[in-house]
Amino acid sequence: MVSKNLLSIVLVLVVAVFYGNTLRNEFALDDLIVLTGNKFTQQGFAGIPDLLTHDAFVGAYGEALNLSGGRYRPFSMVMFAIEKEIFGYTPVVFHFFNVFSFACTVVLIFWVLIRLLPQSHILLPFTAAWLFGIHPIHTEVVANIKSRDEIYALLFSLWVLYLLIPVANQSKSKTKITNEKKGVKNVTMPVQSTKPQQTTCVLKVYLYAPILFFLALLSKEVAIVFLALIPIALWLFANKNVKTIAKQTAPLVIITIGYLALRSYYAGTVGDRVTTDIMDDSYLYATLMQKWATITQVQLRYLGLLIFPYPLSFDYSFNQIPLVNWSNVWVIISVIIHIALLLFAILFIKRQKLLSFGILVYFAGFVLVSNLFFNIGTSMAERFAYMPSLGFCLALAFLIFKVLKLGEMPSNKFSTSYIAIVIVISLIAGAQTIARNADWKNNFSLYTADINKVPNSARAQLYYGIENIGPYQQTGDVTYINNAITAITRATLINPQFHYAWHNLGVAYQTINKWPESVTCYQKVLQLQPGNEQAYYGLGLAYGKGLNQPNKAIPYFSTLVDSLKLTRPDYFEGLGLCYATQGQWQQALQSFKRGISFNPASGKLYYDVAITYANAGYADSSKIYFDQAFMLDPSLKR
Repeated sequence: MVSKNLLSIVLVLVVAVFYGNTLRNEFALDDLIVLTGNKFTQQGFAGIPDLLTHDAFVGAYGEALNLSGGRYRPFSMVMFAIEKEIFGYTPVVFHFFNVFSFACTVVLIFWVLIRLLPQSHILLPFTAAWLFGIHPIHTEVVANIKSRDEIYALLFSLWVLYLLIPVANQSKSKTKITNEKKGVKNVTMPVQSTKPQQTTCVLKVYLYAPILFFLALLSKEVAIVFLALIPIALWLFANKNVKTIAKQTAPLVIITIGYLALRSYYAGTVGDRVTTDIMDDSYLYATLMQKWATITQVQLRYLGLLIFPYPLSFDYSFNQIPLVNWSNVWVIISVIIHIALLLFAILFIKRQKLLSFGILVYFAGFVLVSNLFFNIGTSMAERFAYMPSLGFCLALAFLIFKVLKLGEMPSNKFSTSYIAIVIVISLIAGAQTIARNADWKNNFSLYTADINKVPNSARAQLYYGIENIGPYQQTGDVTYINNAITAITRATLINPQFHYAWHNLGVAYQTINKWPESVTCYQKVLQLQPGNEQAYYGLGLAYGKGLNQPNKAIPYFSTLVDSLKLTRPDYFEGLGLCYATQGQWQQALQSFKRGISFNPASGKLYYDVAITYANAGYADSSKIYFDQAFMLDPSLKR
């Protein structure tokens, strides 16, 4: 018989081969939000209390976003803080732990299935775990460090199931003991559990499992669907009655209630806020029928990517997936397929246990990320298919076994057809996965790889455009800035209300000194967001520095420091320089000194005061401020 441990090692090696190249990657996409740009994570150990007591976005944006129910996923972020404290910002370390956690998940799937299917050929659990480990749709979850929350949520949930299945089996009161000698009848005798065994069972049910489930919930909310999946698994595979199942899962329910209370206190509840930005809710202006029809079509898209995972993209937000109605042919096909699958799972749940359970896992995994019950911030994302893909892999493994009739083979033999399928699928999936991992190397490689895959995504166009501004500033190659302006302009055409796109288009024009165009963009931002700080600053720079019209720049800088009460040193400097260029020395000095009162460590503001005093003919005062400026910032001497 093939060893369980040997096959576990094979699975680890498969994951290492398929995802080893992610160790060469840098930080990308949402890593900024949870790691490199998160003020709590940046503090390492010191930031853990804040990570545990705030919405996930507060550390990056200073406040929670207008997403229903907020986002409370502290466990993975606490792990990031610990890794940052110990290893610093070393990408290979964070990527290693992503790959390691994913490998653990793949092996755990194998072990769980062995316990769920003790009479099956060992290759059936192995096949399901192998399919999960090689599926290219998981590249976003593994290659994007941020998505470790998805990995942990499934890992800990499966661990809970792994613990409870033996408890369910051991709680059987009787077992058959057969005397094989001729003429002796089979005798059924009660099996007495020893006290240590009983203690272990109690600990698993009332301590270990609840703790692990709590960690799953703290990783990501989607783990809550295992409150339904675990009882179904116990009933289906361990043949337990409702009373026993309720007793063994009650601690999980209690811990979930505690988690929801904690989450509500620190991050909010469903329905507590509503976004007015279509970039954060693709169904904002949809009718109820349009919303449901489009969601139904999206489910077919997910199924399509699970069957044929190409092309893959980091983004599917507005307006890559346009609204559709129930008359759309793909919506009708999706309805037929999904109703048929659900009916099959219900009607044949006792006769085709694994296939039915796989279908139920598939549906359950999408419940919280479908947009049916609350806004999740986007129409679709490959990371949302991570948990549902487990159900798909269970079903596919079952079908492979049925077609090849592997269940009829001795446990110590392999089918040549099976080996051929494993090799072919591994080669195809491996090529796609390894190539896709390379796309996730950094933002530039990711956005460049995906920009043509999702031409109607305003966000993808914006991100690609922004990422081209930096290379232009570094190299002077106009190809980059042309790409930036073209892409960001397209983002504004896809969504004319996209104020982030208008702002960055203004930045792009400003970069090549096209000041009138930048003014138009910044003014558009103020039309959409009257209090936008960056737009006021951009207009101040455009008029003051670019168009040499300081009298027009002054109102924008004044708004920043007087009306909006902002205290950044460059705002006071911009205002003071506008006065200085017009020879209004006293107003300039007043502005610079106000800035110093809020920013006493700003050597540049002292330097501005010194220059202004010198221009106004006050040499002694100028020297005092020059000395202070050079003391605060020696580089100013150059």
